[in-house]
Order: sequence, then structure tokens, then C-alpha cells
Amino acid sequence: MVQFLYSWRRVSQWCGNEQDELFITCVKGDLYGVALDMLKANPNFAAAKNEDGETALHKLLIV
Repeated sequence: MVQFLYSWRRVSQWCGNEQDELFITCVKGDLYGVALDMLKANPNFAAAKNEDGETALHKLLIV
């Protein structure tokens, strides 16, 4: 469902912070396919931070 909604919605038109949060949430929620699609579309997500200043890597290490 997330993959469908991601491809259907125009996420690229969201503000940067919303996109960062979505990317990190996908990683945290084990939705690696969507996160990888986002990362391919925008490599800057590799350094994206959420509102707590954590990156996707932080979320992967916590698991």
C-alpha cells in the first residue's frame, strides 16, 4: 500500500522536512523498497534528519 501511495502521490512537491520524515519513517518501519526509491530519486536523503536530529542510519542502528 505504501509503495502504491508513494508512486501515486507527488511527494517531490512536499516540503523538504516532510520528505525527510517520510524517508526516515520508511526506514524505521522496514519499508526499505520505498526508502530506496526515494534515495535513488534524491540522494540527499542519506543525510536527512528528523525533528529529533536523527538520520535513517540512527534508526537502523536502534533496531
